[in-house]
Amino acid sequence: IREDLITEDVLPGTPTMLTYKTQADAKSLYNTPPAYGIYICGKVFKWLKKQGGLAAMTLREDDELIEVKRTNDEKDIFLVTKYGMCIRFHEKDVRSTGRVSMGVIGMNLSDGDEVVGMQLDTQGKYLLTVSEKGMGKLTDLEEFTAQIRGGKGVKCYKIMEKTGNVVGVKILNKENEILLINTEGIVIRIECEDISILGRVTSGVKLMDVGENIKVASIARVKEESKKS
Repeated sequence: IREDLITEDVLPGTPTMLTYKTQADAKSLYNTPPAYGIYICGKVFKWLKKQGGLAAMTLREDDELIEVKRTNDEKDIFLVTKYGMCIRFHEKDVRSTGRVSMGVIGMNLSDGDEVVGMQLDTQGKYLLTVSEKGMGKLTDLEEFTAQIRGGKGVKCYKIMEKTGNVVGVKILNKENEILLINTEGIVIRIECEDISILGRVTSGVKLMDVGENIKVASIARVKEESKKS
């Protein structure tokens, strides 16, 4: 990837873009899969905007869309924030609205907090929580009781200096695998059966070693098809 192709405006509002631009200036991320992926996603994003696609949701200036799920009005929704709060509520509590509406409030956030992930209870048995300093854990979904939509939720992760904030969550099973990627473009693949099952108000164990000024950027679940191939 050429340095002039990695720009902050490829994906407006994406926090990692500035990180990748900085690393590109330092000549340390040329031709890496993460940088290439961000570049391609940016090109696709710009192409879609030119096509004039249908609006799916109206957003405030300080808001952004983080996740979309297809569902059937029978599932439970999990919202998790970077400060380690989680709320579980029944999907039927969310009324149907038009495409260009803002929707309804799912969670009441504290000052400075923001939602980092949305999952469905049918995706697995455990909630995987990963922090920016490479710590993580599995928590049984039975520890989260359904609440009324719009509440503050309950603590699902113990934030400490050694953990940093929560960067990603996934609901999965022990037989699944996950990928962790840090801000240097390093990727690690982990089997979930090797991750400890712990209670809600804990910090977990080390999943990925990150150096000073390096953080976990995102996590992804390995699809079953990829595991078989």
